[in-house]
Amino acid sequence: MDPFEETRPLLRGPVVNEEDPLSPPDGAEQQSDLSKVKNGKLFLATFAAVLGPLSFGFVLGYSSPAIPNLKTIDNPRLHLDEEEASWFGSVVTLGAAAGGLLGGWLVGRLGRKLTIMVCSLPFIFGFTIIISAQNVWMLYGGRVLTGLASGVTSLVVPLYISETAHPRVRGMLGSCVQLMVVTGIMGAYIGGNRLID
Repeated sequence: MDPFEETRPLLRGPVVNEEDPLSPPDGAEQQSDLSKVKNGKLFLATFAAVLGPLSFGFVLGYSSPAIPNLKTIDNPRLHLDEEEASWFGSVVTLGAAAGGLLGGWLVGRLGRKLTIMVCSLPFIFGFTIIISAQNVWMLYGGRVLTGLASGVTSLVVPLYISETAHPRVRGMLGSCVQLMVVTGIMGAYIGGNRLID
């Protein structure tokens, strides 16, 4: 077995030096790579994209502080019993399943960036319907819409970041997706706790 085979990276970019493929790139190429990594527009685009997962986190965490209030609310049209509360918490997954399927189609039709932008509409309409709900079915409809947006978001945002990020920061920027989901969940819990008190 050739000793070079053992030290050769499995996945490597273009060969910089034909004589010694493992040698580091020269100074000019390294500077070019560094400028791509320090590109402020890349980080701004990533931040804008991960606002979708932040909203997804709010959707996931929203039912926890909302259900106790909806169980004790005075309005009989919005009052939830045990079964209705269970549906309110879980119906978002039906929308998310449909959103995952719809997301693949939208990415193929509209592209990654436009799909992320379009995702904001079901989030906005879903939360608007929940806020202005007059009956339980409006609550369910709002949850399904926000679930739909969450399903599309969970597909397209990691795809967008992985395709736009430079390889040196791809892992870091890709981890921002999950970080923003849990930040949204925590924000919903904290906000719900503050509103209840």
